[in-house]
Amino acid sequence: MCFKLGCGKKNILIHGGIHAREYITTLYLLKEIRYLKQFFLDATFYIIPAVNLDGIKLVLNGLKAEKNKTEFLKNFDEKTDFSLLKSNANGVDLNTNFDAIWGRGKTNITIPGFSDFIGNSPNSEPETASLIDFTNKIKPNLTISYHAKGEVVYYDFLGLKSQFSKKQKRLANIISKALKYKKQKAKGSVGGYKDFCLLNLNISSFTIEVGSDKYSHPFPVSNLGLIFSQNKNLPLILQRIV
Repeated sequence: MCFKLGCGKKNILIHGGIHAREYITTLYLLKEIRYLKQFFLDATFYIIPAVNLDGIKLVLNGLKAEKNKTEFLKNFDEKTDFSLLKSNANGVDLNTNFDAIWGRGKTNITIPGFSDFIGNSPNSEPETASLIDFTNKIKPNLTISYHAKGEVVYYDFLGLKSQFSKKQKRLANIISKALKYKKQKAKGSVGGYKDFCLLNLNISSFTIEVGSDKYSHPFPVSNLGLIFSQNKNLPLILQRIV
């Protein structure tokens, strides 16, 4: 499900919940949508709170609510603890499945699992393909991917060197300062949505990791208020700088 807010000429796409156990990003974006409704927005925001809805349902409810098991899920029973699941219901880690140096990440694996499985081919998953199709349809000027955890803004992919990379660094500095999160290059990670947008579409794209590293997964919902207070005004800043 996608929420559209504002009617400006610039399009900004924000999503969360691509990793199932990081569903706190979904909860944050639902609060963010309610918050933004009170403002006149100079940009058009497309907000997708939960890319990996099936995975999130498994984290929260386990297998008891699943009537049609995928081949991956047939390996488990109702006693299985899915609380640390990152993948979708096919056992694919969606943020390794995008066609951006696919399959060459340091932790990538080639069999279904709770995390890091790249899928059978680039963009193989319905969630991945749908997000790419939607991105191509609305042609955003900027994208934000919310993950947890670390309080980090990831902005680079394979050391992009171009005029475009200067814009990316400038925007990363602004976002990092606004959130008081550190700015960092991602090392050894490929196949993510941010990577796909930077490599293939020349769209300014960022991954924001909310929440302190002192907590373990699944990230405690008790920290939702702090995450919201840190991030709530970022869209209002982005619409002025994109």
